[in-house]
Amino acid sequence: MSKKCLVVLAVLIVPMFAGAAPLWTAYNDLAWTNTQATYGGETHYATSTDQDGLPSNGELKNWSDGVGVGVNVAVSGGGYVVSHGAMPNAGTDAYNAFNGKIDGVGEMDYNAVENGQLLFTGMDTSGAITYELTIFGCRNNATYGQPATARVTDFIISDVDAFANNSSVGADFSGVGDNSTVITNGYNTLDGFVAKFTGIVPGEDGDMLITVADGGSVTSAGFYANGFMLEAIPEPSTMALFGLGGLLLFLRRRKK
Repeated sequence: MSKKCLVVLAVLIVPMFAGAAPLWTAYNDLAWTNTQATYGGETHYATSTDQDGLPSNGELKNWSDGVGVGVNVAVSGGGYVVSHGAMPNAGTDAYNAFNGKIDGVGEMDYNAVENGQLLFTGMDTSGAITYELTIFGCRNNATYGQPATARVTDFIISDVDAFANNSSVGADFSGVGDNSTVITNGYNTLDGFVAKFTGIVPGEDGDMLITVADGGSVTSAGFYANGFMLEAIPEPSTMALFGLGGLLLFLRRRKK
């Protein structure tokens, strides 16, 4: 096969894998009790303080089949309340990402002197996979959504080599390069904003840290996180090489 033909094949194959489907999608409910619903293979890792029998760390699972994905999360800081919170309204980013996947009732809450932390370990470092992390918080109290009493959360990504901030339009961040997204989560019910980081490339240690911190609450700080989603995305170039290799093998066998 000529070099010209190979170039044409590459041009045709690479776009086929752009926007490739996730290899797996994991959901974790950060505040849950056994009286709440379970929808699939979501996990229930919560903070190690003020817990109700929930583990604070463990392996994430593919939501569709409950199989472990090899990535672990350890949750620390703050406490949680299973009677607060709600799934934001239909049509919002949070609803579209999480409805029917986790129970929106219940949230982790924090005070001004203790941030929450989600430490992810065991992430792929080969370059063949990038990750997407989506997280939301909703206290579901209209009083805490008012300017005079706003409860504001800052979601911060760190300990990674690359990422892009693609959080909800209307959330407070400066652009794709901002490692911080600030959302008024006291009453995120109407807006349903999420913090979303895409194209995540972990460092050599395979770790990623998400910090949940006060984003400038007006009165007594209370900042929240209800659940997160982590997806593993195959890199288009890697998938294209596999596709091109398979096609060349097929053509070679056919020629014989």
